[in-house]
Amino acid sequence: MAACVNVIPRMKSFFYWEGEAQSEEEVLLIGKTRDSKVDKLVETVKELHSYATVNIIMGFICFRKGRLSYGAFFNSPGKFF
Repeated sequence: MAACVNVIPRMKSFFYWEGEAQSEEEVLLIGKTRDSKVDKLVETVKELHSYATVNIIMGFICFRKGRLSYGAFFNSPGKFF
């Protein structure tokens, strides 16, 4: 589902939940995948996550000249787990 996942541990989050101020230590995951694999990745994160409401932010990266080797990495077979 993802060619690479970055894990940023011990991130402190502050938020309101059910009308109460909350703070939790969380982990930020940055998953890099192809457009064709996004739906499966989102579905899996939602299934495995302990929160009722999961925050998933998606962005688009354009591979420009000089960055083609990274784009080739994404398009090579067998690079996703």
